[in-house]
Amino acid sequence: MSNFTIQQTETSPGAFYIESQDDQRAGVLDYRVKEETLIIDHVGASNELRGTGAARQLVDHAIKWAIGQGYAVRSKCSYGRHVLEKHYPHLLED
Repeated sequence: MSNFTIQQTETSPGAFYIESQDDQRAGVLDYRVKEETLIIDHVGASNELRGTGAARQLVDHAIKWAIGQGYAVRSKCSYGRHVLEKHYPHLLED
């Protein structure tokens, strides 16, 4: 798994993203914050990043950021939900 530099836009809704070599967003995680909860709306990666672990790193980064802010984490995106269930089950509501 490669390590990618992840950047953040703090607009509402926000995004964490990875830029490609030509300064385009090659990987992105779109999110919003509602009532002290980070909601992952979408995670995607370009063809050049598929299979590199980029999407997983975006989700991990977003979750760590949310925890640092004192937020709960939820996902509307199936991939984000998969990562939460598999690697962060302690963050899910019972």
